[in-house]
Amino acid sequence: MTKNIAFIGLGNMGSGMAKNLVKNGFSVVAFDLSNEAMVMAKENGCELAESAKQAVERCDAVVTMLPAGKHVKSI
Repeated sequence: MTKNIAFIGLGNMGSGMAKNLVKNGFSVVAFDLSNEAMVMAKENGCELAESAKQAVERCDAVVTMLPAGKHVKSI
């Protein structure tokens, strides 16, 4: 079972999804460009990464919740 998840994109949808993953026993390493979103992720139990690259380095799965396909492709 996947236990370590990188979560990139902590906006309206991503924040709640990352929080639910933590509540269900997953270890979540989170990254977002917004400092406010990162603070909320930390309060919700996520570990913070300094970059998207750092977030995915030791995770079993990656979730992106980004505004558009061009953003996903850039990651």
